[in-house]
Amino acid sequence: AELACAIDKMSDEEKAMLLDSLNREK
Repeated sequence: AELACAIDKMSDEEKAMLLDSLNREK
C-alpha cells in the first residue's frame, strides 16, 4: 500500500522512468 501511495504521488515522467527500469531487469 505504501508503494502504491508513493507511485500515485509521482509525476507521469517518474512513473515512465520507473517502469522502464523495471522492464530492463527482466
